[in-house]
Amino acid sequence: MLKVVNWITSLIQVNHVFFKIGHGYNQLLPNLYIGNEPIFWVDKHKCLGVYFVSGKMIKIDILPIMLKFYDSANSILRHSKYELTKLRLFESFALPILMYGLDALFLGPAEITKLNVCWNIIYRRIFNFHRWSLLKSYS
Repeated sequence: MLKVVNWITSLIQVNHVFFKIGHGYNQLLPNLYIGNEPIFWVDKHKCLGVYFVSGKMIKIDILPIMLKFYDSANSILRHSKYELTKLRLFESFALPILMYGLDALFLGPAEITKLNVCWNIIYRRIFNFHRWSLLKSYS
């Protein structure tokens, strides 16, 4: 039985779809049925606001998170005047969008760098730094 599970793929059943993870993730598998209702195989699934992408290992699509963060940031920049106010609003509203779910997820170095770039861009825009300005942590 274990060989069959490893040969096909590992499965996660969420909201009447199957999500493929493992060595056989790119194999075309037939739809399954419970009664007359089909259960589909999907390559990407949204669960609690986070998009999971099928592959040999489970992956997270961070592009929708980045887009929501930039939407929030642009709204704050458009309606705020003072630097300290912008900073407080970013930390209260935009940063939680960027950080949502990261405690429970494993992100690779590339994803962490992309999220860090998002936050650095906003700091540069708040304080009117140039794109080539270096931002460092002094702690």
